[in-house]
Amino acid sequence: MFGRRFFLANLLAGFGALLFPGRSRASCQLNVVQGPGQRERVRPVSFHATGKTTLEWIAHACFAITTGQGTRIVADPAFRLEGPPLPAADVVTAGCLHPFHNALGAVPGNPRAFVGISPDGQNWNRISATVKEVKITSVPTLHLDGQQKGSAFLFQFGGLCLVHLGDLGQPLTPELRSLLGRPDVLLLPIGGGSYSIGPERARAVLQDLQPRLAIPMHTGEPEEEVISRFVAGFPRVQRLEQTTLSLTRLSLPVQTTIAVLKHL
Repeated sequence: MFGRRFFLANLLAGFGALLFPGRSRASCQLNVVQGPGQRERVRPVSFHATGKTTLEWIAHACFAITTGQGTRIVADPAFRLEGPPLPAADVVTAGCLHPFHNALGAVPGNPRAFVGISPDGQNWNRISATVKEVKITSVPTLHLDGQQKGSAFLFQFGGLCLVHLGDLGQPLTPELRSLLGRPDVLLLPIGGGSYSIGPERARAVLQDLQPRLAIPMHTGEPEEEVISRFVAGFPRVQRLEQTTLSLTRLSLPVQTTIAVLKHL
């Protein structure tokens, strides 16, 4: 069972570059191994991961992700009129140009900034970069209208493969499923509205990607109703009365588990 700390034993990893010509494909990949007289079994690359990762849900789709080596990523920083300031970071990423995903200037610490969309919103930025021990890759997505562009981000560090889906608004195509692979940790929007997928489509994404751990975000209103629709009937759900989750490599759900956090 999950408490204040999760332990990850079977983490998934594997990044290349993105789907762009001349670059390798980015995805969370599994290794299949077989010993003498044994059936094939999956052994994630991240089996050898070390250290602890901390995830903090700040607001909307904004997460602070701190690696075991102390490198901090703030993903989709949200513009806020109230609440504590955003934490200092080494990296900040934005999956779209909306102010609730793109408040780059609100993140202190002089972080390196990566925006998945061009300033005019017409093109995807092709991001494949490494900051300290963190490999960062963007994956093109679309908003609810099927026209406005967005980006998901994949983060690889310490053998862990973490996917932040940003403002994803469309069901996953086979190509996109292939690009994302099977994450260790999936941060996915569930709130619907004008831009992103709602709880029912989010469940379909969960089925497509089958992460070890899924954390809903971008919950919309009324929040409790949306969350209840998302988790309804799912056999492995943990509702945690905390904003922060600490992960190590020692244990990870064999089957997909949903962890519902509080936000600041």
